[in-house]
Amino acid sequence: MRLPYFLGTNYKSDFISIAWNFQESEQNYNIYVKDWMKPIPLSFSSYNELERERKQNQLNDSPTEWQKFFLVTKSLSLSQSSFNVLKGLFLRWSLPQVMILFEKLSKTVDPTTYQEILSGIKGKGDQNQE
Repeated sequence: MRLPYFLGTNYKSDFISIAWNFQESEQNYNIYVKDWMKPIPLSFSSYNELERERKQNQLNDSPTEWQKFFLVTKSLSLSQSSFNVLKGLFLRWSLPQVMILFEKLSKTVDPTTYQEILSGIKGKGDQNQE
């Protein structure tokens, strides 16, 4: 399974950049982001007032919502608080879908298979049988 992003950040820093694992386009925004993203303002970090104004001008020059989203999350140093909001929005959207998938799997896969998988993960599989 391909993750939709790769997080490139130093958690001790206030500057976060998300390297999305897909091309930045309206189509990909609609496929990967639109369903979980809510219309909230995302903030960015800056060292000083001049840099803040420059970044704000870049943001104002972006004509569409999807362009602004990618600009803030990848290029303008997403703030820690906005990153946490994005994580929360994504989890709120994705967890019910994961639970639905697990429910479907549980109806399809034999329960003994789950036991074998879990015992292998926990290291309790019968290692003497080969």
